[in-house]
Parts: sequence; C-alpha cells; structure tokens
Amino acid sequence: MARLTLTPVTPPGPFATLPFAANAADIAPVAQSVAGDGWAISGNNGRQLLLVQNTAIAAQTVTITSVARNGRTGDVTAYSVGIGELAIFGGFDRAGFNQSDGTVRVDASDVGVKCAVISCPSSIFPNS
Repeated sequence: MARLTLTPVTPPGPFATLPFAANAADIAPVAQSVAGDGWAISGNNGRQLLLVQNTAIAAQTVTITSVARNGRTGDVTAYSVGIGELAIFGGFDRAGFNQSDGTVRVDASDVGVKCAVISCPSSIFPNS
C-alpha cells in the first residue's frame, strides 16, 4: 500500500488581506494511513512543521524517519502523544530528512493520529 501524501499548508502571513476569507486560516489534519504518510520538503530551508493530533482512545506513538547525513543521524522514534494531545515537530531540512523518494516520512501507531504539515516561508518571518 502506498504512503499517503500530506499537502503542506501555508499560513496567511503578516501582510494578508484583511479580513480573512472564510477558512483562510484553517488547517485540517489528515488521519494517518496504515502505510504511513509523507510530504515533499519545500526548498532546502527546513521551514516546515509537523502538527500531530491524537484523536484515538489511548496514547499513540509517532516515528519520523531521518537520513544519516550532515550530523543528523537519529530518528524521532515512537514519540508518545497522549489522548487528545497535540505535538509539533520541525524543521525538516533536506539534508537530514529527505528520503530516496523525496519525502519526509512519518508513521503513527494508529489511524486515530492525524497529521498536518505547515510551511513557514521567509515572508512570514522576514527577519529570521
């Protein structure tokens, strides 16, 4: 079974047209697929965050697979997310997380775990 591809969302940013249109700032976490999820890294800057929400009836775990390059040799392994909790991970630079298929890989222990990827381009944090 193929991995589900998560589509990164970008926040409206500091110079967005106001008022926001309906749903302009909403995110909809996607239920983890049995085969796991992944998303394409945007650029080389690591400005993506993974939001994990546990909607299951028990604590669940999340694993984010890294690549052994540029000093990054460890996965986030079986990180426990409690019932109803949110967890956030990032940034994901290309050298440390880009798998052979061009994606970052995330696996959860249950389909009750939902994930969303948030892209933070430099226009959102212009002085960083």
